[in-house]
Amino acid sequence: MKVSILGGGLMGYAILYDLIHNDGAFEDISVVEKNADRIEYLWKHFPNQDNLSFIQLDLTDGEKLQETLLGTDVVISAAPYQFNLHLMEVALNIGSHFIDLGGNEAILNKQLDYDEKARRLGLLMIPSCGLAPGLVSLLAIDGIRKLDRVEWVKIYCGGLPQSPRPPLDYQIVFSPHGLINEYLEPVKVIENGEVVEKPALSEREEIHFPKPYRRMEAFLTSGGTGTLIYSQQGKVQNLFYKTIRYPGHAEKFKFLFDLGFKSDEPLVFEDGRVSPRRMLEKILENNLTFRDPDVVLTRVVVSGRSQERSCTHTYEIIDVMDERLNLTAMMRTTGFTAAVVAQLIHEGKIARRGVVPLEEAVSPEEFFLRLRRRGIVINQKSQT
Repeated sequence: MKVSILGGGLMGYAILYDLIHNDGAFEDISVVEKNADRIEYLWKHFPNQDNLSFIQLDLTDGEKLQETLLGTDVVISAAPYQFNLHLMEVALNIGSHFIDLGGNEAILNKQLDYDEKARRLGLLMIPSCGLAPGLVSLLAIDGIRKLDRVEWVKIYCGGLPQSPRPPLDYQIVFSPHGLINEYLEPVKVIENGEVVEKPALSEREEIHFPKPYRRMEAFLTSGGTGTLIYSQQGKVQNLFYKTIRYPGHAEKFKFLFDLGFKSDEPLVFEDGRVSPRRMLEKILENNLTFRDPDVVLTRVVVSGRSQERSCTHTYEIIDVMDERLNLTAMMRTTGFTAAVVAQLIHEGKIARRGVVPLEEAVSPEEFFLRLRRRGIVINQKSQT
């Protein structure tokens, strides 16, 4: 079976590492990447792999990409979210199963429209197979299935530097464009059984983890639940997703947005035009793109009633960078999630066809076991 990874950045690297070092599932692996320097970097880090090839190609060239991917059984998009719809359409055209890392609700909704076509072609499309959306949805669904009535699903997740640097106490671990989207776009939550919209950066609360992350903040952001909001509507009373940051982060971004840095309207300068938002993205990219050791903090709390008794199930992950392998915590929790899903497809363990939510396609127990083999530990606690 052949798998193609589209995008050779940090997440593509992590997916490739996992596919090569775990289970030996795929006989043929290719990575499609536009940047020649990045391909050379990957060659140096994955030498002497007879089943591995690298292809330099712009992912926006749909015709060439389809020609290149013919014969691929599973396509994994490790590209920024804005490519996902286009790349899923390519996968449908060549008759390949498809996985992506998600991140944008508008694009996800367009992907879901292809469900009937994918089922007719006998193909499986699973969007949002990263950390959030992705892994957090499986933590939530495991708790939901243990209760007769679900009153609250509270999802908290954040990728952070282990040693924060001022002024934002943050480092860029994915596209600045995507980060700002999460902080600006309306957030969908389930409240009293209904899907409602709330503003991003709102409903800030203090959240505590073991030292040195004892006092953190969490606030609403968009994109973290993927399909979970819709697949669980009518099944849970309340559900939200909040991003974890060091204290004060949300207020600093709100200040920037209030100053006008969220605007796409270009400003005119003597030497050209640029939008405030694009300027902010570039400033963040130039000043926050460093590779200090990171940590991913995740907590999912599911509460309700089971057999007429109040019950709460809590899932917690504190994953840190593997400095020996140069794999950040964000690369591990995001990239390994997608790789595990690809391996489950290869093994025939997902029978569904169509555009299927991750939380409906994959068994949480099987998934958690595979993550544990990769050193990602999920601590579970139940209280009645």
